[in-house]
Amino acid sequence: ERIVQLYDLLYQRDPNPICLLNRAIAIAYLHGPLAALRSLEQTTSDQRLERYTHWYTTLGELHRRAGQLDHAKEYFQKAMTLSPSTVQQQFLQRQLARCTSKG
Repeated sequence: ERIVQLYDLLYQRDPNPICLLNRAIAIAYLHGPLAALRSLEQTTSDQRLERYTHWYTTLGELHRRAGQLDHAKEYFQKAMTLSPSTVQQQFLQRQLARCTSKG
């Protein structure tokens, strides 16, 4: 709970979507992936996130944890199109495989 509160304070000082993304990750640990996704609903229209690989990776993981595997796959695939890193590409491939195997 304290981490979410700290992100709230940080956001008041420097309102940006990355802060909200990190806050949502803390919410996921506290209240689960659906609560985290709800906390991001207004952030999805922020154009600064359109080319941010970690945005799509995080959305993919939250959807995967919520059992929404089709959405998770879409986000992981989008992240793959944006990532220039071979290591990150390999990670995203594993995440996609987890969606297919439902594990």
